[in-house]
Amino acid sequence: MPVTNQRRFGSNESYDTPLDWTADSKEIIFSSNRDGHTGIFRQSLNGDTAERLVTGSYDWADAQISPDGLSLLYYAAGTQEESWAPMKIMRISLTGGSSEMILTARPLSEFRCAKSLSTICVLSERSEDRKQFILTAFDPLQGRGAELARVDIHNEAKKLHWDLSPDGTRLSFTRNPNDPIEILSLNTNTTQTIHVKDWDNPKSLDWTADGTGFFIAGGVHGGMVLLHVDLQGNATVLQRNRGDAAAFAIPSPDGRHLAIQDMRIDGNIWTLENF
Repeated sequence: MPVTNQRRFGSNESYDTPLDWTADSKEIIFSSNRDGHTGIFRQSLNGDTAERLVTGSYDWADAQISPDGLSLLYYAAGTQEESWAPMKIMRISLTGGSSEMILTARPLSEFRCAKSLSTICVLSERSEDRKQFILTAFDPLQGRGAELARVDIHNEAKKLHWDLSPDGTRLSFTRNPNDPIEILSLNTNTTQTIHVKDWDNPKSLDWTADGTGFFIAGGVHGGMVLLHVDLQGNATVLQRNRGDAAAFAIPSPDGRHLAIQDMRIDGNIWTLENF
């Protein structure tokens, strides 16, 4: 089932990264450096005008819509030195107003939020000894909650690819490029292991909107592929991109659209004579 009806979203002159969708699946939340520094914007799926949600001068930003669909939860970092400082997860209403701090977390942390039937968000932090990722629940209004799991770090240089299922009941993650997908049930504390057939070295891991599989980017010679993987490990190629350095896909809550990050590296050789 290849991806169809593709169109470019965003500016040709900026670096735009999809972060999330509004609860009604009508707008994309994304980061962009179109103003010279990275900010967080919203834009209608069929519109051509972006509205800035978070102001300031940032080099990097991440955000998720709260489970109730009413607020934007975000983290924005300034300089590279500031990225190593404790991070602040903030909340701002989608209708405007002032930002409020939810909690502070360790540097380089990440967070995800459920999309329906749950109020849970999950924070991933490295332990102080850098040997584990600690996954902790938090509430967008009440702040930090209970620790949910710890995942051993097998390779210090490896990024943990992980995601929270749309209904907030399962955590998925891959520890290393050649490791399977592990799914932890937050209700029963049991783990399901999925071996992706004929593919390894995943570069991303995002649940489908209905929670029955994943969108995964995989590296191949000369580029990247975007895969759909079901819970039995069957993989289907959705898109092949030549020259890609990174790729991932974020589904809209209604499951009808995919926001696909497609970052490519182009190289040119120039020669000069008689200089």
